Amino acid sequence: MPGQIPACPQCHFSQASASQYFGDPAKLEFPLTDLAGVLGFWKKRAVHEALLAMSPAFPQLSFSAVLVESDPRVPLGAHAFCLFNTGGLSAAQDSGALCRLVLLVLDVANTRAACMIGYGLEPFIPQETLDRIAAAALPDLQRRNPAAAIIAALQCARIKFAAAAPPREQAQIESGQKPGAASEGAAYAY
Repeated sequence: MPGQIPACPQCHFSQASASQYFGDPAKLEFPLTDLAGVLGFWKKRAVHEALLAMSPAFPQLSFSAVLVESDPRVPLGAHAFCLFNTGGLSAAQDSGALCRLVLLVLDVANTRAACMIGYGLEPFIPQETLDRIAAAALPDLQRRNPAAAIIAALQCARIKFAAAAPPREQAQIESGQKPGAASEGAAYAY
């Protein structure tokens, strides 16, 4: 489990509560899992490539997306918490402060989006930023285009995370260089 905590510090939803609602944890595929079964081969491939394309700009982070059809009575943040902590998207050694996973969960049935990050990113990325990333997915999600929704959220994440990076890395991200290429430190190095 990436976090190894009893409950989410923001929504206070616990793993015990999650198992009541969601049953056995789903085994997720990195970087993209389509539990809703809405993406065709080519769109799935394009989204998979877009998720992996975030790595050159943010080499210490990993980006993943999950498409679900969630119960509208359950907060999507709770579902995202469950998927984040039980889906196996992060290696066991990447737990706690070493977890730098960025997870986007899209509820295609109810047009909702949530973005969640590992504890290693929480000191740098405020909840408002995650809310904006999730909101960037909503227009395309409303148009029933979940592939475009994920890509729009990734474009927003690229801008927001570059703004959170140290100034030297910001310039490198904006110019397309790999952060740390001309410096001793890398973005989010700690």
